Order: sequence, then structure tokens, then C-alpha cells
Amino acid sequence: MTMKQDFFDNMQKTDIAVTCNASITQFHPNYVAPLGVRRFSGNCRIEPCTDVNGLLYLHEGTVRIGDSGPHIVAPFLIPIDRAAHAEEKTEGWLAVYRPEAINQSFANWPDLPAGIENDPYAKRDRELLESVLPVPGQDENRYLILTPEEDQFILRLFSNLTDLLENQEDIYWPCRSRAFFLEILLFLWQRPNQPALGVQRSKAQRIHEWLRVHYPERFSLADLSRQFSSNRTTLQEGFRREYGSSIMEVLGQIRVEAATALMRNTELSLSEISLRSGFGDYSNFYREFRRRKSMTPQQYRKRVATVRIY
Repeated sequence: MTMKQDFFDNMQKTDIAVTCNASITQFHPNYVAPLGVRRFSGNCRIEPCTDVNGLLYLHEGTVRIGDSGPHIVAPFLIPIDRAAHAEEKTEGWLAVYRPEAINQSFANWPDLPAGIENDPYAKRDRELLESVLPVPGQDENRYLILTPEEDQFILRLFSNLTDLLENQEDIYWPCRSRAFFLEILLFLWQRPNQPALGVQRSKAQRIHEWLRVHYPERFSLADLSRQFSSNRTTLQEGFRREYGSSIMEVLGQIRVEAATALMRNTELSLSEISLRSGFGDYSNFYREFRRRKSMTPQQYRKRVATVRIY
């Protein structure tokens, strides 16, 4: 049996259920996978199952974590392992997943296959997973308040993820839905610590945050200059002082990081990955990837893919 067939068989064997007393999306009757999303609105109780991990995204409104926890105002992301209570005029999503949704080698998490501890590629996937694992009793310290642009980025990812899981338009819906979830995890893993209250972010920091949510788009340095009301020279110099690299060099790093996660853990074509990562045509992706990784995208994928497509 091929690894691709194993993947689809495992998806059918894994059961996920979510309790959410609200107007939630309804999935196809036979849909069973280690990854699921429920949209909710209004006054409701959101309760992930005990055998899956949960990631709560609130786009509008207020949610109370636990029976006596804090009230958190949207927009935010938070890993949860206990009930949350959404109040009136709320809109959000609850993603539920098992570790194998990120990397199939993590099916028995936290127990891992022998030798995987020394695998640098698996290490990155462990970091992605650990960035969203709930810490019992510490949920109130782990919620991530989103800026307006971050909120729009996460809203797009959750909306696309929900559409894919509902419609299942072609045989690649498991990989495409997994890809959107990986992009959410990449966002969380790469996001710097929130500044203390009252501390203003520098222009370079604001540019870096902008790159992290707009990397799939095509834009030029001139576009950025207009966005941040500055000339290109001043913009570049300030950014380089703070980050040690040019704006476009850092943008390339963000795009390659996104592409490598999708190459490791999905069956999406390299052409689709190049578009989703912001490189546009495949020739640009090929050149940039080979320059940074000293190997072609095909060579990288054959070496590290966890969902084997060859």
C-alpha cells in the first residue's frame, strides 16, 4: 500500500468530535480526520474533546476561558484544553487537531519514533506543534491579541480552511486544508513576543509584522514605501539596522519557511506551493530556494517529505 493510501486510510480512522451549542458549520456525514474546524456565533459554550487539542480564534466579541477565567476581547488566538464561553455578538472558530495533522510521525505524541529527535526537519515541525499546545492552567497567559492586519490574515486562513473541509472539492482537500492549518501555526511560531503595554513598536518592527501576514502577496519595495510613508532608502536603512538584513531578504526567508513546511507535510504540487508562498511563478521559487538551501525544491522534498508522493 502506498503512503498516500495510508494517509487517506488513517484520515478515515481518526475520529474527532466537538461540542459547540451554536450555529456551526456541518461537515459531510462521513468526514473523519485528525483536523477539524467549527465556526460559532452568538451566545454559546465551546468545549473541545479531551483527546484532541484545540485552538480558538475569536474574530468578534468576548469569550471567557473556563468557568471562572478571564474575559478576553477579540481579536485573539488561544490554545485551549477546557471549555470557553462565548458571549453575545461573537464570531469565531475552534480548530481541533491531533499531532499527526502536522506531521504523521507524531501520531503517538509525545512518544516519537526512534531517531526522530536528531532529525532537524522534524524538529521544526515539533516547534510548530509546541507553539499551539495548551499548557494546563496557563491559558490566560497564552492568548495572542491580534493587530487588525493579523486578524484579517487569520480570518482568511480559517475561512479558507472551513470552506475546504466543508466542500472537499477534489482529492487534494486533505492536503490543502492541512496547508492552511500549517500557515496558522507558522504565523504563531514566527510571531515575536507582544510588546509591553504602552511600548511603541518601531517602524522596522511594524514592517516585519506586515511582511509576516502579506508574504503570499506580490509587492515591491516601492509598494512598501508608499504603505509606510517613507522613501526606500530610509526604509531599508532602518530595517537593516534592526534586523541585520534587507527587507526583501527577510521576506524571502519568510516565504521559504512557509514553502518548506508545505513541502514536508502536504502533497501539494511545487507550482501550487510557490504560488501560496508568494513566489509567483515556479522559476522564481526554484532560484530563491536553491540559493538558500543549496538544493532544488525537488531534492528537498524527496529528502524530507512526511507524506510521500513519489
